[in-house]
Amino acid sequence: MPSMQGCSTNIAEFSISEKITVWFIFRNFPLTSIHPYAYHAALYAEAARDQGSFWKMHSLLYSTQNDFAPSTENHFVRLLHLDMQQFTQSLHTTAVQRVQRDLAAAKRFNLPGTPSFLLFGPTGYGKYVTLKQITSTPLSIPDTQCQPGKACSN
Repeated sequence: MPSMQGCSTNIAEFSISEKITVWFIFRNFPLTSIHPYAYHAALYAEAARDQGSFWKMHSLLYSTQNDFAPSTENHFVRLLHLDMQQFTQSLHTTAVQRVQRDLAAAKRFNLPGTPSFLLFGPTGYGKYVTLKQITSTPLSIPDTQCQPGKACSN
């Protein structure tokens, strides 16, 4: 979570300044080497999604990441007025499926960490780019492309 904190503001400012449409699609890529409870945090956000509270939980997790531990589950669920039984069920089913799906996709694209960006062009194939590449002008899609199951190269 730490390196993602300032990312969304930069992307929003860039899309406004360049007058382009940017689709921000969030995917889970918990890096437990940086934050030992990152995987649990991803599960919590995904479990909250089933009650329409993904972004509320996401924001809460980012704002309290230094205090977060799996033992805070009850507090977070109560704070967001979520149904505990439904949350717990989602936590062990749909949340796990979504986080695993996102991790598998990150592996297919050989993403190095967070934040990671894929720039898609008319061909529909993604190219891994850095935030610096995205915000430098002119914006163009590099010649090399990422395809699921194949390595991305710059």
